[in-house]
Amino acid sequence: MTSITIDERGILDESFYGIKMLFKWNKIVSVVVGKHSVVILTDTPVYFFFNRRDSKKIIKTIERYHRKTMIID
Repeated sequence: MTSITIDERGILDESFYGIKMLFKWNKIVSVVVGKHSVVILTDTPVYFFFNRRDSKKIIKTIERYHRKTMIID
């Protein structure tokens, strides 16, 4: 089961064998909105991949907590 939370701390991923990984906002490089997907890129070898249908919710949440994040649409 995938459990990803986007809030004031950054992006928290709890979906990998019960391991919690917090990516603070300074680790988030950009958000790329493509034809079928949304990809959140970090400055680590980790990225987040979402279905395009969730793009409005994701972008709204990111703009709420970290306006400096580059969004490429």
